[in-house]
Formats: sequence, C-alpha cells, structure tokens
Amino acid sequence: MVRRTPELLEIHRLLGERLGPRHWWPAKSPFEVAAGAVLTQAVAWRNVEAAIARLEAAGLMSAQAISAADPEGLAELVRPAGYYRAKARKLQALASHIVEGYGGRIEAMAARPLDELRPELLDIYGVGPETADAIILYALGLPSFVVDAYTFRVFGRLGHWPEVFARPRYEEVRAFFQSRLPADAALYNEFHAQIDRVGHALCLKSRPVCGECPLAEVCRREGSSAPRTDVRPASKPRPGNKRPARKAGRGGPGGGFRPPTWEEKLGGGGKSIKKFSF
Repeated sequence: MVRRTPELLEIHRLLGERLGPRHWWPAKSPFEVAAGAVLTQAVAWRNVEAAIARLEAAGLMSAQAISAADPEGLAELVRPAGYYRAKARKLQALASHIVEGYGGRIEAMAARPLDELRPELLDIYGVGPETADAIILYALGLPSFVVDAYTFRVFGRLGHWPEVFARPRYEEVRAFFQSRLPADAALYNEFHAQIDRVGHALCLKSRPVCGECPLAEVCRREGSSAPRTDVRPASKPRPGNKRPARKAGRGGPGGGFRPPTWEEKLGGGGKSIKKFSF
C-alpha cells in the first residue's frame, strides 16, 4: 500500500502527542541563544554547553564583553566547541554588530521587520541561514523556520522530497514549511525541536528505529522496526580467568545493561532547562 504524504500540522500533532513540549532552546538569555547558535555549528550540543559554561565563568556572556574580549583568549574559552579560532571570530563579529547597531541589546533587533532583519544577519561574518533562523526564532521570538540535517532526513523519508537524490536547498525547504504553516513563532519553535529529537534518537541515518517512531504510521520508508540496543557482544573470558560478577545496573541485579527506551532518549534525562520570556 502506498502511503499518502502527511500534512505538516498532522505531523506536528503526532509528534506532540508522543514527545510532549520540548522547551527548546535551553538558555538563560537571548544573547546566550545567539552565542549557542554560532557555537553549535558542526558540533554536538554537549560541546556547546561546555564552551558556554567557560564563557559564563569568565564573565563573557554579553555582546559588550565578547566584542571587547581578547581574540586569543576568547578562542581558548570556546575550544570545546571545535574550530575554536573561527568560532571566536564569528562570535566577535556578531557581538560587535549588536553593540554597534543596537547598543549591545540583542532584544532590540526584534523591532526590525523580518524581511530586513534576516538579510542583515546573513551579512554578518559566520552567520549562515540556519544560524540566522535560529537566532531569529529562538533568541528573538520571531517566526522564521529553522532547517537542519534532521529536517532533510525526516521529511525526505516521509515523502515530501527525495531522501538522497535531488535534495532541495535550504531556502526551498524553509519556504516549504513557511508556506504551509501559520506564521507562529511558538509553533515553529516546538515543531523544529520535535523534528530534531526524532532525528537524533530514532530517525537515524543508517539504522532508523522505525518501529518506535511517532511517525511510523505516516512514513513511507521501509525501515527496520527493531529498536537499537547499542550493546556490544559480550567477549568470552580468557582461559583461566574468571569473569567478574556483574554489578546491579540499569537492568537490575545481575541483569547487566538495559538499553534506554526511546522515551528516555527523548526525555532529556530529567535535566532541568532554564527558560526566558520575550
């Protein structure tokens, strides 16, 4: 049976029913969101968290402080985020723009019309389309849909475009979402965060966990329904050596390792997230 291509709001509903609110982006201030959007380029979020913690400890979590910081010292602080010299330059370029154009208050950028603000951000060194949209949506609370690799993968498999060949460009995908959804920043915020959680934990590049995916009923992909175990085969004990007794772990006494369920993978481990209001 050929499955129909689901509507975007239907996908959002299915994700919301299974995942609940995502409360993304985790940050203490709009400027921290913008800094995180730059630092997260081509690196895992845990590395970004480490770099942000170092910036905070050094008192450099403001546009004014980063703009005036020593470039080498700033680069060393963001080293955990990778490409640290380039990212330090990008951070300073963004911070300097905010200081010179908005008195150091990133919130003031939200007063600009969106069709003027986005090109302005894209003109800043190191700010590409995904980074610009993340700043607009998550730091400024304006409706600009964020597209990333998970968006391409998940919606390619849902049948909205070819998964590998003739993949659309960033601006085409962004326009696809914005032309089919209400211009609602809260909706864009949740929808993008939901897509990322599914892409990160279930809709994997080579071994998707289709049987546990909230979108399985509307997905066209013929994938594996078996959940990942993430467990290596047990090694055999060497002759003459006794295998040490297993400690009680997540699988219970003597039960060995129990792989996390998809709810645990998607739930954030109970970690509290600080939010701010616009």
